[in-house]
Amino acid sequence: GVFAKELAKSGGVLPKFGSTLVKTSGLGVFLAMCGTAYMAHFNAPSFWNDSGKDPKTYNAIVRNGFALSVLFNVAIMAAGFATFGAASQGLVLNNYATSDALAGVARLLFGVSTVFTFPLAYAAVKVGVKSVAPKLGDRAVVGLPLALITAIALVIDDVGVVVSLTGALMGSAVIYALPALMLLKGDKVAKASWEKKLAPFGMLGLGIVSAVVGTAATFA
Repeated sequence: GVFAKELAKSGGVLPKFGSTLVKTSGLGVFLAMCGTAYMAHFNAPSFWNDSGKDPKTYNAIVRNGFALSVLFNVAIMAAGFATFGAASQGLVLNNYATSDALAGVARLLFGVSTVFTFPLAYAAVKVGVKSVAPKLGDRAVVGLPLALITAIALVIDDVGVVVSLTGALMGSAVIYALPALMLLKGDKVAKASWEKKLAPFGMLGLGIVSAVVGTAATFA
């Protein structure tokens, strides 16, 4: 491409083709990243309240939201791989040359998106922390985690590691383990026969396996 020579001079990673989109060795990382990409379960109570507690409206929000999320993620993933192949980095924008003006605009928009979507992602955490420590001030609830996240971001330069590790640990917990534990603690399942407990125990086991495999693959 136009910027291939500049990438080569600056020590950047050139596109590499001739391989599949998801290698067997990287399947664990890919699944862990999917856990992060589609992890919005912690905002389910907010979506329920915003829907007016109407099941049909809530189902439409969930269905359309996840459908759009899948389409965007698949489109961006396919476009990144079609451009850089196996050389695609955890944050595909890092593959582009620094002199690429459009890539520069994309990086700026990505930064803006990250900053302004933080309150949405953190809303559920804030409610949970306040319920556990009601005497903790709002500034501490928001400021301390934000400072920790910023410090980690300054040290780690591979966002792919952060995304895959978050999906492996938090995604497995929120998507599989915690719902299974809540279901097992419920009166209906707790007092039911063992056959009724197979599904939640299966989900719990799947969450543990997903967390272990995803974490191991991230640091492999």
